[in-house]
Amino acid sequence: MSAVHTPLRSALAYLAAGVLLLAAAATSSAQSEPPAPDSPLVSLDRELQRLAARLRPSVAEITVVRLLATPDGAPRREAVVLSGFVWSADGRVVSLGRVFESAAEVYVRVGTIHRRAKILGVDAHTALTLLALPLGPAETLPVAPRDAAARPQPGAFVLAFGNRYGLRGSVAFGLVAGAGRSIEADGERLQGLLQLSVPIGPGDPGGPVVDARGTVIAVTGGAFAPDPLRTLAARLQHALSALLGRLARNADRPSPATRPETLLAGGSDSTAYALPMSAVEPIIERLARAAREPHPWLGVQVIGLDPELARELGAPSERGVFVLRVLPGGPAERAGIRAHDVIERIGELEVVDAHALKRWVAAQSVGRRVAVRVRRGEEHRDLEVELRPR
Repeated sequence: MSAVHTPLRSALAYLAAGVLLLAAAATSSAQSEPPAPDSPLVSLDRELQRLAARLRPSVAEITVVRLLATPDGAPRREAVVLSGFVWSADGRVVSLGRVFESAAEVYVRVGTIHRRAKILGVDAHTALTLLALPLGPAETLPVAPRDAAARPQPGAFVLAFGNRYGLRGSVAFGLVAGAGRSIEADGERLQGLLQLSVPIGPGDPGGPVVDARGTVIAVTGGAFAPDPLRTLAARLQHALSALLGRLARNADRPSPATRPETLLAGGSDSTAYALPMSAVEPIIERLARAAREPHPWLGVQVIGLDPELARELGAPSERGVFVLRVLPGGPAERAGIRAHDVIERIGELEVVDAHALKRWVAAQSVGRRVAVRVRRGEEHRDLEVELRPR
């Protein structure tokens, strides 16, 4: 796309000159004076405020409720706050997070509208999620402009919107620190990411990242720490190099060379990343197409077995998933699956966790009949379930 010139871009262009002029004025005057109303710094401040005010109405606060097992078998509700933004005026909202894969309920707030939403799809690789917020006949949502062709470069100014620590409408200012980054997150290798100098905290993932034009160019993925084993190895190598250096100095010998990239300075061990809109757009379009087609469901809410829960159930191993709830009228209820059963196998899948079960069911065809093996107390039951459309 061609460059778009805005007051913010003009203000940024003169920012360095303005800082130098202010510094010179400060040294030549004994008494400091406030910046002139038309100075570059004041113009930048005003434009940032306008930009934030224009984009904030399209930012969503998302609360994901999931059910957790307790030792007595009664599910406990836990709420997780995330961010998102309006994708289309008819109620489509985009967010990001693995928590959607185990969600029991999702609530979305945009402006004065606060309602329960439906999950239309979750991308297994990136955790990008498409939600549908029900609207009345005369209701529409404000859509944030976005640019899938944008190629942000290091040094570009950005604003990141979110709900940091549950504080609605939070906004942070920073730079694109790098492009084309790769990280390991939740067992997935994510590539082509933007590295941001923007502070990102709990509640921010899923929020929009906006450039100087007021256009969404990325979705906040969160702050990720480096691989702990690599970090530990680097610190040990640093300590060993320092020790060898001291020994070498004591022996009047040159110390061994240390590779600069292995040295760790002080500061935060986490870095903020975002998925660029060039990657987000095709994924959301695919989720939207899939949502219009019938897809199978099982009709259960499950969690994986941890050692404590396995002991409470008297399970011989942590294999399988624990059924917290069976949804009325769903395929699982029709097949005879009950709450507190442990699903160990479905079809050809040996169930190891809730994510694996959900992905397997989503990949099946509607109407397929599959065998299900569950453990109920100390007994095993072999059942058959028909994967009906939701």
